[in-house]
Formats: sequence, structure tokens, C-alpha cells
Amino acid sequence: MTYQVFIQPAAQRRLKKLPVPVQRKLVTLIEGLAEEPRPSGCKKLKGRENRYRVRSGDYRVIYSIEDTALIIRIIKVGHRRHPERFQDIQSSTLGTSQLNHSILG
Repeated sequence: MTYQVFIQPAAQRRLKKLPVPVQRKLVTLIEGLAEEPRPSGCKKLKGRENRYRVRSGDYRVIYSIEDTALIIRIIKVGHRRHPERFQDIQSSTLGTSQLNHSILG
């Protein structure tokens, strides 16, 4: 089963600000979530229903999984050295857009 991947605008803006090699690595990771939404190394977030984090080098991707609808929503992307940025994860799923491959262009 292949999941649809959506990315919230704030996460997409943050991703665009990263160096291009990091962007490519994270986009590959995010695209891989469509096939395997719970890859090895992913962690379920405590106190958050259906929220997970996965690491790629020094960066984290926070996302939610909706198994019944086959949807993954990327909520946050950021460097691990800023854990406070991951403290305010909202439960809102509004304002998401489908993963746009032009971010690397």
C-alpha cells in the first residue's frame, strides 16, 4: 500500500531554507515514507496519537500517519540542535499541501 504524503506549509518553508544536499536527503526520506511509513529508526512520540519522528543525520522529520486514509502529513522539519522547535507541535492538519518536488529546483 502506498500512502499519500502531504507537507504543511511551515515544514515546506523550513525545508527550502536548508542546504541543497540536506534537502535532497530529507526529500528522499520523506518520499520513502509513502512506501514504508514506519521505517527502522522511527520513534513514536509520547503523548501524541499517530505522531512519529525519524532522523536523517542531524535533522528530524516529525509526521503523522492516518492508516485508514493512507495519508502521511509532514508536520515539522528541523535540526536536532533546536529541540524547542519540536515542542509546539500542533494537532491541526489544515493548511497542508502535497509534496512538491520543485523545492529542489
